[in-house]
Amino acid sequence: MPNENKRPWYRNPTYLGPIAVIAAAIISSPIWVPLIFQEPDFRIFINPMQGAVEQGGVITTVITIKGIHGYDHTVSLSSCGQPSGIVIAFVPQFGKPSYTSGVTINVDSNVPVGDYTTIIKGRGADGKEHNCSYTLTVKPHPPPTPTITPTPTITPTSMPKVWEIGYDDNSYGEFDQLDRYPFPGPFPWHYNVSEPPDKFPKEINDFARTPINIHFSLCDEQSKNDLLLTLDAHSVHGPDFSVRIKTQINEVDTRTFDNVKTTHEILIKKDFVASGENTIILECASPPKTGRWLFWDYLSLKAYG
Repeated sequence: MPNENKRPWYRNPTYLGPIAVIAAAIISSPIWVPLIFQEPDFRIFINPMQGAVEQGGVITTVITIKGIHGYDHTVSLSSCGQPSGIVIAFVPQFGKPSYTSGVTINVDSNVPVGDYTTIIKGRGADGKEHNCSYTLTVKPHPPPTPTITPTPTITPTSMPKVWEIGYDDNSYGEFDQLDRYPFPGPFPWHYNVSEPPDKFPKEINDFARTPINIHFSLCDEQSKNDLLLTLDAHSVHGPDFSVRIKTQINEVDTRTFDNVKTTHEILIKKDFVASGENTIILECASPPKTGRWLFWDYLSLKAYG
């Protein structure tokens, strides 16, 4: 039948009614609802996604939690799938998207050589979960290079140790691994040199575990001499890490560690200590919450001069 009004068919009321009914049915279909009304959620990413490290070594990576469509619930991080001897720590371990978390992977010297896949899980306070994976290649530790032991030099004066914490073995396995949650505390940390090394924290960082208070006693004779404090780091995460050294009397010095300069010797003048009870305080002097931390290897205090 010819269109007497010369109107296009899509402006004809005869056709518009059925078209509107069909469009409403399509939009209300369960197939289209998720595309039109998107639910708040989050995504988890890891970069780099893989790495290689020698037995007894440490490697790091970064997790990014990104919120989408206004997601505002706290997301906590955990790991699973790695064998015994591979310890994974997150700093921070939880937060609201979007945020990043530094991941430290510590590999024991007894972990077999091979490839391992670890699942990193992000769980929101509302129950939503998303995962990503990290592939770690553990390589054999190279055999030690033979060294020629020099003839010992006899010095006219000795430097008797007042105390030492840990073992000078390029490992922090003897210290408190801080792998419990909530973290052991409260902070600041207090340690008496009469305690075993597994009561001393394996690290100092720019997030929570600072300062560290080391308590010890000096006899009258020891307090009359200057002291030499040795701080030996196993490794540093980040470009560097600065430690402020104080006693209960005064500030002594600030030293910056990196993975080249890992050992510092600090002279503590006798005016900064006293006969009887004393405290050495180690504080983070790096900017706060910038993803930096330092793992200890060995600490000692000796009489000097």
